Amino acid sequence: MTSREYIEQAMRTHHGEYTFEGSEEVPPQLEHALWGITSESGEMADLIKKAKIHGKTLDTVELIGEAGDMMWYFALFCDALDISFEDLWDKNIRKLQARFPEGYDNQEMLEKTNRSGEREELEK
Repeated sequence: MTSREYIEQAMRTHHGEYTFEGSEEVPPQLEHALWGITSESGEMADLIKKAKIHGKTLDTVELIGEAGDMMWYFALFCDALDISFEDLWDKNIRKLQARFPEGYDNQEMLEKTNRSGEREELEK
């Protein structure tokens, strides 16, 4: 399955009707996507918390299920912005290459010294 096919299949289960209004800048679908990504990441963090703090066995089946739910919300995000996963991935890699031209550098990360070219890469 390609990422475009995934987005198309995922959007079959999107109702597209909202009881709240968006704005010209932030449409409701984009808000829905971001709220969903946030809530699903919280559910994943809760599984890790239960394993690390409460000593439960990490439920990797549930963790994978939550990651899949998060992917659905990323598909909603991409659909709202009319961007493919591939384009999103490409922009992210170019941004990371601008930030870390020689590979990851902890000092650069802490000092954020090499951020000048990131926006230009994202706008391509």
